[in-house]
Amino acid sequence: MVLFVVLGIPILILDIIKDSYYFWVNNFRADLNKIIIVQEKSTITNKTLREVSLVCKQFSENKIKAVTSNALIKIFRL
Repeated sequence: MVLFVVLGIPILILDIIKDSYYFWVNNFRADLNKIIIVQEKSTITNKTLREVSLVCKQFSENKIKAVTSNALIKIFRL
């Protein structure tokens, strides 16, 4: 217990100082590139509504009650 108090607290303080320095160096540099995700405008057309209803109807006919999002993405990317 005494060893923890003697060594633990200084190690904790040094670790906090090191983490603060690392954060400062990496987040306030001049050549920092911000990550910006450009959003595409999405539109709903009659064609997309028909495709969605067709896929839902196929799932219903096959007695499928749940589908993962990965499966739907694969279906609509085709």
